[in-house]
Amino acid sequence: AAAAAGGGAAAARGGAVAPPDWPGSVRAAGGLARAGSTVVVSLGPGGLLAVGPDGTWHARPPAPVPGNPTGAGDAVVAGLADALVTGLDWPATLRHAAALGTAAAGTPVAGEFALADYERLVTTVQVIGAAREARG
Repeated sequence: AAAAAGGGAAAARGGAVAPPDWPGSVRAAGGLARAGSTVVVSLGPGGLLAVGPDGTWHARPPAPVPGNPTGAGDAVVAGLADALVTGLDWPATLRHAAALGTAAAGTPVAGEFALADYERLVTTVQVIGAAREARG
């Protein structure tokens, strides 16, 4: 998410973010995914990519945020764990994790986030992709 996994100085300054290597990211994640497993890749300020047997999705925050990206990746992992335990589907899981990571990156102090920022971001994080049809 905008600095979701340490997103770097450009995200912290609100600067331009280079587009990720989509084909390379999807190939790498697909190579790591095993039957029944989904791989989630941080694209830093470019969001999150999930590739697995259920589908492929990209969650992207609305824009890079100024703040401190330290700890944003930890917030993303916490968001993923929370959503998976709660039973959310992959698009909702990625939206939740990306919003939490972005909210954490938007604060000046590592390890904190503003609930109001999360609540705004969870409605504006875009998730694109598609579920795979069940095989059988």
